Amino acid sequence: MAKPGPRTTYRYSREFKATAVRLSQLPGVAVGDVAESLYIHPFMLSLWRKQAREGLIEEGRGGRQRSGGGAQGAAGKARRPTSS
Repeated sequence: MAKPGPRTTYRYSREFKATAVRLSQLPGVAVGDVAESLYIHPFMLSLWRKQAREGLIEEGRGGRQRSGGGAQGAAGKARRPTSS
């Protein structure tokens, strides 16, 4: 059963997305494993990978992040931003 109340929507910076995509493209790394380590749904990471192939997500293009979190290095220790 769904939780009562409004849905929580997270916004991720372009840098976080680009880092997630880059991690998922490493040899021998599964998309599901990267998604799990970043606390995101695998479908979301697959969507970001598609957007990166289309040139919509690029490293270094900046992007505001709504709240704390973001990529914390290649070790997969990133946390999901908290909702406002």
